[in-house]
Amino acid sequence: MRNCKGIWENATKREWKKFCLLVEKPLIILVVQDFYLALKQREAARQFYEMHSFVKVRRVNVPVTEMSICQIYDAPYYYCYYLYKTYLKEFKNIDTKEILRFLTEGNEMWTYRMGTVIPETFNQELMTPKAKMWMKFVCSRIWPITKMSKISPIQAIITYGILQKKQICIRTRIYKNMVDCTRNLRKGIFFPHLITKLCKRAGVPIERMYKTMNPPRKLLNDDLFKQFVLI
Repeated sequence: MRNCKGIWENATKREWKKFCLLVEKPLIILVVQDFYLALKQREAARQFYEMHSFVKVRRVNVPVTEMSICQIYDAPYYYCYYLYKTYLKEFKNIDTKEILRFLTEGNEMWTYRMGTVIPETFNQELMTPKAKMWMKFVCSRIWPITKMSKISPIQAIITYGILQKKQICIRTRIYKNMVDCTRNLRKGIFFPHLITKLCKRAGVPIERMYKTMNPPRKLLNDDLFKQFVLI
């Protein structure tokens, strides 16, 4: 990303440098597994997704608030951020036509869900080069998908927000990714380095393992186990 003209400058202005850079080596920390097991046990008792401010790991409350996560990445925290209280199922209060026009310079139109006016997908090959690069970043770090062919309006909306220099709160999506991982959905990002730092700051006892860190199979099914991205 450092070598992409315009991309690194945008990341620097957003104060996203730590968030954008990949970690060189995965940490080998047992406490990350305990974090996900604790999160899964709590989420298993809930029918609907609900955001919380901490996860209890080894009897220690580990903060997962907007402020605590943003501090780890040295990223700005916004209360009323882009997409705050925005309904992302039917996109009623979002100008999706303007978003696609901007990303493709007017060269593409949405295909819609059958019998509705809800946008579904578009040909991402028609996006501008800069939009393509940020789209790949969004699809791997913020709102992950297993295949680029599965790009939806949500990824397009976030990419548009980044290029338009709107305020993006990374914590909201990071926490949702963690929950998705525990619910065995075919998406989600593992974030072992972030979790390790959060646990260390909270005073959780840390034990090192001498093998590559991966999510435990008892936590995830085999299909999802293979799809994790160590970030």
